[in-house]
Amino acid sequence: MQNDDASIRPNERLLDQLSPLDDDSANLFEDNLELFCVLVKRRQQAPVLMTQPLAFESAEQIRFNKIVKAVAEREGVLLVDLEAEFRKQNNPQAFFFEDGIHFNDSGSTLAAEIIMEKLRMNIESTENMRGFK
Repeated sequence: MQNDDASIRPNERLLDQLSPLDDDSANLFEDNLELFCVLVKRRQQAPVLMTQPLAFESAEQIRFNKIVKAVAEREGVLLVDLEAEFRKQNNPQAFFFEDGIHFNDSGSTLAAEIIMEKLRMNIESTENMRGFK
């Protein structure tokens, strides 16, 4: 039987079955994000967390992104909410390859612009608080 990769179209159920985020995995992921933030802060650097958008609805991805947002808020670190920014677009699916997971060129450009703007705003805010500029 020939496997035609072009015919494989992930959907919510398939993605969620392939990478289930059970409670143990979710807790481990959250613990690791918190540890990441602590370790980066100890090096006197600023951690940045980011949500991951998809071109389709996925219960697992929603849960994953909620954890990222909760840790960012709890740890007081910068959050780049790509999920929310991509949902604002008229046709968010246009920014992904057919798999609905990976960005195409337009998606990569949009993500880079969003990240750059969020980092720029954070740097300017920090500089203003310290009296620079």
